[in-house]
Amino acid sequence: MLADTAFADIAHELVLQPDRCARWRSLTAFMETIGLGVMNYAYVDAALHNDPDHQGRLAHTTLPQSFIDHFADRNYVSTDAMARYLSAGGVRPVLFDVEAHTPDRDHASDVVSAGLKGGLFIPLPGATLDGRATVAGLSVGSGASPETTHRTAREYGAGLVALTHLFHALSAGDHLAEMLGLANLTTRERDCLSWTAKGDRIGQIAHRLNIAEITVAKHLANARKKLGARNLPEAVARGLLLQQVVLA
Repeated sequence: MLADTAFADIAHELVLQPDRCARWRSLTAFMETIGLGVMNYAYVDAALHNDPDHQGRLAHTTLPQSFIDHFADRNYVSTDAMARYLSAGGVRPVLFDVEAHTPDRDHASDVVSAGLKGGLFIPLPGATLDGRATVAGLSVGSGASPETTHRTAREYGAGLVALTHLFHALSAGDHLAEMLGLANLTTRERDCLSWTAKGDRIGQIAHRLNIAEITVAKHLANARKKLGARNLPEAVARGLLLQQVVLA
């Protein structure tokens, strides 16, 4: 069994990674070392989960793109037990067995052939913006027997859930912004909005960043527009939700 320091080390690594793709690579590499190398992370619009044309997509996955395309073409999300569990409001991590929990035999056979027989599914906090609610979830599993995978998941359960929630907390804002079609802020826009969130006025921000006050005002105006905010306080709130504003 891995020492607790191994989980602490990977958690630190996730925090230091510059973007969601780098975090995903770090997380999947770690999960591979404990035998849970098949992973899927989904972040979808809750209001659309019953619409065949808008059932979301996997934000990150270790499965081959050919299988993901096949999954979408066959509309397997409609018979996916974990998708139904998430859409029904499930919040507790659950162990799954693909063949036992998938009523559609073709669906189950295709997933097993892609290399996933069982694992642990972890629902994650969603968010609401502009009246659109989102739900999220991440599964870790393997092509080993479900019994073997379940033993591993139970052995490392607390650490797996903690790492998954950390990854989600660091990455969810990017996915939410992408779903809503919002542009990312530039470094300067993010800096100006972050200092505004901490209580600085335009003059103080200009002094801190060694730029003109009119430039600060322009950056803040651009940030408001990109975030779809009506005013500066709303821009700060949206920036916090979308992880564009840093208070540390």
